Parts: sequence; C-alpha cells; structure tokens
Amino acid sequence: MKTTPRRGLLLVAAVALLFTTAALLFLGIYHHTAHDVTLSREEEEEGFGMDWKTEIPLPVHRNPDEKLAYAIFLSGTLDQDEDLENDDFFVAVRIVVWQLLHKKDTRALGIDVVVIVTPSVTPSRRALLKKDGAMIHPVELLHTKNDSWIHQDEPRWKDVMTKLVVLQMTQYNRVLLLDGDTLLRSRLDGVFDDPAAQILNVLPARKKKHQRLEGEAPLPSTYLMAGKFEVHCWNTQHDFPPKKEQINVPSNFNAGFIMFAPSEEMFNYYVSFLDIKDSFDPKYPEQNLLNHVHRRDGPMPWKPLNFRWNTICPNEVDFELGMVSAHEKWWGRDPGYGTLEEGVTKWLMGQRWEMKGWYDGWNAVVQIQNEERPPPHSTNNSTAVDLKRYPLLLE
Repeated sequence: MKTTPRRGLLLVAAVALLFTTAALLFLGIYHHTAHDVTLSREEEEEGFGMDWKTEIPLPVHRNPDEKLAYAIFLSGTLDQDEDLENDDFFVAVRIVVWQLLHKKDTRALGIDVVVIVTPSVTPSRRALLKKDGAMIHPVELLHTKNDSWIHQDEPRWKDVMTKLVVLQMTQYNRVLLLDGDTLLRSRLDGVFDDPAAQILNVLPARKKKHQRLEGEAPLPSTYLMAGKFEVHCWNTQHDFPPKKEQINVPSNFNAGFIMFAPSEEMFNYYVSFLDIKDSFDPKYPEQNLLNHVHRRDGPMPWKPLNFRWNTICPNEVDFELGMVSAHEKWWGRDPGYGTLEEGVTKWLMGQRWEMKGWYDGWNAVVQIQNEERPPPHSTNNSTAVDLKRYPLLLE
C-alpha cells in the first residue's frame, strides 16, 4: 500500500504519542504522588476560595495499585434499643453500607467499605453490619493526657474526636470519611478522581513562617484534606450551586465528608493539639480542630471538592440537578433546622424501606438455599448464595 505524506505524518505523530505516554508512565507521572498546592489570588489574599463549577471535573489519572476505602464512623448511639430496627442512626449506617455494597446504581467498584466501631457499639450491631458485608474496624476511644479541656457542644458528639484514628488506617492510600447519616443518589467513586482529592506538599513558604505552639508536633511533609462547604441548614432553599451568602462559614468545611491520606505522622500532628489547651474552639470538636490545622491561610490549606459530590440540608433542586450524595437524617431533622421539602423527605424515607426490602429478600434467599443444602455426607456442601437464580437482588 502506498504511503502518502499525510499518512506518514500521522504515523510519526502516533509513534511519538506512544513513546511520550510510555515515558510518562515510566517516570511515574500517572502515579499517585504529592503535588504542590496552587492557590488563586482570592485564596492568597482572603484565605479561602470557592469552586462554583457544577460539572464533574476531569478525572486525575489514578494509580491502579492504589488502595482506597470508604469509612463510616459509628460510636454508641443514642437509641441503645436491642431492637435494632428502632435505632435510627444505626439504621442510617446500614443504609449507606447497603448503598455502597449492594444497590445497583450506587455500589462501589473496587473500593473497600469499612465501619469504624468504638467499644460502645454492641456485638449485635457489629455482627449485623458484618453480615451486611461491611469490614468492621474496632478502635479504642481517642484520648490524651491533657484533653480534659475539650468539651463538645452536644452529648452525642462526645466520641467524635476518635474519627481521627482513620489516619492510622495506613493499609489505604486514601480514605473518604463519611458521616453515618449520608445517603447516595448515584455512584460516588469519582470523588477520588476529583482534582482536590489528591495528596499535596505542604506549602514551603508558609511552612517557614509557621510558628509552632508549645507541644505542637512538627509539620508533616505531605497531606490531604479535601472537603465541602456547609450551607445554612436552617434554610434549605439554597441555589445549586449555592451563592456565597448561603454558605455558613465560607472558610470552613463540614467534617461529615472529608478525604484523608492515612499517615502516622499526620495522626500524631493532629493529636498533639489535644494536649494544648485552647489551641482550637472545641464546640464542634473534630471539625474545628481540622479546620484550624487546614485553615485556608495556613501551611496545609484544605481544598474544596466539587459541590456536586455532597451537601447537607438538600432540596429538590439539588436532586434534580445531579447531587451525588446527601448528608441528612432519614428519620427527621433536628429541632430548629426547619423542614425539608416533601420530595426530599419521601426519598429519604424510601431509602430506608428499600434497604429493608432488599435485605428481607436476601435473607429469604439464604433461607431457601439452606433448606436446599445437601446433607452433611454429600460432596456438595456449598452455602454460597447463587444470586443468578434471583436476578432482582442484582438490580
């Protein structure tokens, strides 16, 4: 076949592209390494910045060998009824686990689902979550020698500082920590490809200027803190994306949806502040500590994830325009926060009963399979559930 000049140029370009791509892979450009922080003029001058784009950003090339996890923190709940159907927050954790592991449109692909449990989580709760498919990660409550000055605003937050133990899960490269009252509307895995969800180098100029408190551990060399802005919860009628005046504290993030890179060095840095009296406002314990460490004008500023990934206090417009997950209680709102729109309330309640229906179906299948199981002397003693026989559970 005769080669034209144009065909020859295309061939040369293709070969050059192939070698360039191979070189990039060899040099580790596509591997998950720390990047330098880039700040806009607004971020430099005002200490914060906002990305109001609602389109999902182009993904960062993820290292295929990277190990990722979703982590949900569970401590002793307020409803310690052994009828677990009456423990609303425990049911909420089961919902998000079910969505991440089993529901067709939301289940995670190749990402572990871990529930961090404190000593006050009963054996029956742990057993049911394990049966649901979650990986159970028991931890002790996090306390230090001189942390008695930390008094949370509400009794239900007394254990939340223990969330920091997620930094000790160093078997993972990155972990998205979710509050238990998070519900998914579509698959969330793309959040790991968000440009803000990448490991960063500490800003060298700010590191030099940083004045350590007495007792504060040395700054780490790299970090990851990506989160989302918090809209005013007493008014769900925010825009999509919200206007700046609809954000609670524009320089702060909500600790119910945050991305970490586990590291003992970073864990020790956070924990060092617990022994430094008044080093941060303890009203919202772990949230205020993290916002202090990752303040926008500090050496390790947090980066905002795309607004579409998650919001608290969702409204129907959020749902219509593609909100991926919502931070909201399925059983009803806290007093003083106003009411949710009818469509949101129905969807939240619907997830609770759809989860129950799915597990009722699953348990029925297990029972049928157990009844059909061959006698002990048989060579076929498998107890695995053959889901191909029950396609509705695969949907």
